[in-house]
Amino acid sequence: MKKLIATIVFCLFALAWNSNFALAENLFTPQAIVDLANSDAVPQNVTETIVCPEQATSRVVIYKVGADWNDKSSEVWSWKASDSPEIKKEHYGWFRNPDEAKPVLGATHLLMTASGGGVALVRLSDKKTLFYTRVGGNPHSAALLPDGNIASVSSSGVVRLYTVPEKFTGPNVPYTDYPLYGGHGLVWDVQSKLLWGLGYVELVAYEYNFDKQNPKLTQVQSYPLRGTPALGGHDLYPVPGSRLFLITGNGAAIFDLETKKFTTIWKNAGSRTEIYDTKINDFAKMGESDHKPVVKMTQGPKSLSLTPSGAFIVLAPTNSYHTDTIRYMNKPLTAIGTHTGARYYKARWWIPNTFSDGEEKK
Repeated sequence: MKKLIATIVFCLFALAWNSNFALAENLFTPQAIVDLANSDAVPQNVTETIVCPEQATSRVVIYKVGADWNDKSSEVWSWKASDSPEIKKEHYGWFRNPDEAKPVLGATHLLMTASGGGVALVRLSDKKTLFYTRVGGNPHSAALLPDGNIASVSSSGVVRLYTVPEKFTGPNVPYTDYPLYGGHGLVWDVQSKLLWGLGYVELVAYEYNFDKQNPKLTQVQSYPLRGTPALGGHDLYPVPGSRLFLITGNGAAIFDLETKKFTTIWKNAGSRTEIYDTKINDFAKMGESDHKPVVKMTQGPKSLSLTPSGAFIVLAPTNSYHTDTIRYMNKPLTAIGTHTGARYYKARWWIPNTFSDGEEKK
């Protein structure tokens, strides 16, 4: 009976997706997302692709679902620094260990960061890099603002706002820094016109002055993560068709932008030190039932991503902070794809992000 109910719930999400990017308001609720994570159901007939920053080869790869990821034909698209003639050879090292890959501009472009210090905006059609620079400080995320300026965030505790020229001539561009302890996530919110940032201990929102040549951010909101599974914040990403964020830290949570409340998906095991102890396995509590993941995770989840039809994925690290397998965020953590020897750091569905870009122009 539980499997039947889970299947019906998943089918209802699929029916809700009735036109290209025409997102219904409140497509998801926090409880519906928790129910997906606590379900045995496995999505069927998934046509979307998945983008992963892959650190063993310092590439960003977009994969087919349902294919053998050890087979090169499973790769829809891939990119490394040397694929773009705009990036100087002496700067390739900036893009070592990519740690963020997200679709922007209707999923026609890639915005990525790397632990080597780099941030880049790359056009998919020809792999031309339209902007790149070295942030330093272990950048973990970036956001493209409506006027073309770019913000990045680094775990060293810095949000950096770049003044991006109309014509890119080199990586040395003006910037302004803002503090954010343990910064790991950035998302532009087109509806509220706010830039959201995730640090180790708080979720913050910045107002942007929309001055292309003299850009500035002003922090206007802050929500503490202590007492939530988002403490130790690692990933911040919007839920399609809803005013919700998926957040990972020691565990996994949902943040409702309307009620300003957190909902637990996976409960943490205690302090950040404890959750990083590989001996701890029973750190997840999903819904009302205690559940030990069938996969032994070595840290808290690194990323979460949902499609409008309810296909839910997680990066569950199994080797230090990475893994060679991407999984559905369901009760059995069903494997989607494995590439032997890969070191995936995050995983996102490669679909337009209308939360940040706005609706598709008809």
